[in-house]
Amino acid sequence: MPEGLKKLTSLQVLKGFVIGHPGKNPCKLGDVAYFKKLRKLSMHIASEASVAEGELQKLKEIENLSILTMSWGEVTLPGEKLSSNVGGGGGASSSSRKEDVQLTLTMKRLSFPPNLEKLDLRCFPHRMLPEQLRPSNLEKLKQLYIRGGPLESLVFSEQNNKKWEVEILLLKYLNNLKIGGSKLQEDFPHLIYFEKVRCNYEKNVEWNKEADEGWDALTSQLLNK
Repeated sequence: MPEGLKKLTSLQVLKGFVIGHPGKNPCKLGDVAYFKKLRKLSMHIASEASVAEGELQKLKEIENLSILTMSWGEVTLPGEKLSSNVGGGGGASSSSRKEDVQLTLTMKRLSFPPNLEKLDLRCFPHRMLPEQLRPSNLEKLKQLYIRGGPLESLVFSEQNNKKWEVEILLLKYLNNLKIGGSKLQEDFPHLIYFEKVRCNYEKNVEWNKEADEGWDALTSQLLNK
């Protein structure tokens, strides 16, 4: 990371932070820990990024961070071995399996800041929600946006039956995602606004709890594919 950037210790908003961009002194994921007063962060993990194991816990050190936007390219962890079983069925090529592993490594080990209120994930690299993306780990989260990627389900399991506190949920460009109204209400009981755009080749849905007469209207829209 550029030396001058490290001096901005009181920085509260940082946009366009690119991890792994080619250069003499590329930014690393662990560098964001310098900015303890950050409230809003937008970052991209580029295809050239090589993320050290210890860096993946650094985000949680920014306790004031309330708004986080993350997007992914292809990511590798030093020393990580690729499994021949990753990436789906036997028809997948070795290159596609390798890409699948690289994309998912970062998210599996990532820890989120404790006071996060809005989370925007772009090119989300998972088919299922990873352990870190659970209600018990994001108790203050009110807005969740997921745009793009192979996500298939929002189903999760919590031993304490913890539900999301999320009030606004936006799901866009998720071709594999399947979602039902009753399960959505069960897992996101505090929703007041929901939007689904170009997901699983179904029709788009936009729902406002007050304007659209409650959960029955949303369930009806989701059933009417």
